[in-house]
Amino acid sequence: MKEISINKVNDELIVDVKLTARSLASDPMINITTTNIISHLKEENIAFTKVKKETKLNNYSQNSILEGQWIFKLPVKKPKKVAKPKTTTTRRRSATTKVATTEEARQLLGTENMERVPT
Repeated sequence: MKEISINKVNDELIVDVKLTARSLASDPMINITTTNIISHLKEENIAFTKVKKETKLNNYSQNSILEGQWIFKLPVKKPKKVAKPKTTTTRRRSATTKVATTEEARQLLGTENMERVPT
């Protein structure tokens, strides 16, 4: 019938398939495509990202392709992000400045000799 071997090499998943040749008309005709291989991998719970190499196999005639190889790319395991604790910033007060009194302000402005006008 068919023989399937699955190997993981580095970041690749290699699937080798071999079919037996039909010797009698009553022997079943087998057709293997990428869709069949993908469904087989899903049944086996094997994860992959994309197909790198594919082929088609069948045993319909004497000169059919009976052996083939599919190569899939394995998903890259990303390191989990470490959650940093949230930091809160505290409001910093600026240094207080000395408020000038009205007399000091008049001296600075040069208005100490001016008369006050009632408002």
